[in-house]
Amino acid sequence: DDALRYLDGSLRDAIGDLPGVTASGDGFAIDGNDPSQTGTTVDGVSIPGAGGSLTGRGINADLFGGASVSSGASHGALGGEVAFRTLQPTRFAQQQATLQYGSDNSSSALLVARGSVKNLGYVVQHASRGRTSAFTGLDFIDETGLAYRHDGERLLSGDLVKLRWAPSIAQTLTLTATASTAQNGLVCAQLTARYPCGYGPGAFDRTRGGLVTLSDTATIGA
Repeated sequence: DDALRYLDGSLRDAIGDLPGVTASGDGFAIDGNDPSQTGTTVDGVSIPGAGGSLTGRGINADLFGGASVSSGASHGALGGEVAFRTLQPTRFAQQQATLQYGSDNSSSALLVARGSVKNLGYVVQHASRGRTSAFTGLDFIDETGLAYRHDGERLLSGDLVKLRWAPSIAQTLTLTATASTAQNGLVCAQLTARYPCGYGPGAFDRTRGGLVTLSDTATIGA
């Protein structure tokens, strides 16, 4: 999926380009199944509730290092599964900043810091992705009867913190916490009557979500 991600510019778009996978809203449909039947895992930990909004469950695809897709029933999800993988802590401190801008008025930013302090590894990330509508900043009257400056910007942002602690050579505890927010300015360009349809000034659709996972890996015996 690394090559697809490079070509598409985002992990979410790369997943949607895999054979048998279709991006549907803020989720995915696998092999023609309904998106509500698609399960999700993060580093092998199943996220409760199949389907639905990824953002609403705290998942921002820009925060993950990769993903794989499997078809068939898995972890209680009947329509397949999307497995996200987080970045791993490094031995020495590393920082990375990636900025992108597209000719379609889209932009994205990814900030990453990871490393280790003795036996505690860490990953800290912030991702932001947005796109400006052609109607953003235009003043006109819509069916609400109001003349106002329209705002059709879309913004998706998220944060991730991962801590990996090894209290002994035979045990590793990993804590992962993510939070995601999506905000879409509501704008309508359909000419329903004398004026275009509209929602009024300051109308936004907002979705927020978060998740926390804790895993314990231990070796028993020789």
